[in-house]
Amino acid sequence: MRSLFIVDDSSLIIERLLNMLEGLLPPDQITYAGSYGEALNLIGIRPPDILLLDVHLPDKSGVELLRVVRKRFPAIIVIMISNQSDESYRSACASLGALRFLDKSTEFEEIPALIESLL
Repeated sequence: MRSLFIVDDSSLIIERLLNMLEGLLPPDQITYAGSYGEALNLIGIRPPDILLLDVHLPDKSGVELLRVVRKRFPAIIVIMISNQSDESYRSACASLGALRFLDKSTEFEEIPALIESLL
């Protein structure tokens, strides 16, 4: 069974994602964090198979976390999510190895189907 880790500083986004993904994965296979530091710590303890990662985190950039994850945990599939989806972020994340970059305002509803395709 694959595992999913959500990193987003918005508890509303995390709650919405948990509701959207209900039934795809058992609850014990989904972990979440609201900051870079918390996420890095938890990923080090239990690396997930799939990482949903927000670009903007309160303590450090999600792009920087993507960079670290790609170096330390290259097998993790990373999907970036953000309201800031301009081309510079998309390009940076793609060059660092993110599988996809989804705009929360226009592509959020695609997340369950994408996660299901990766399970």
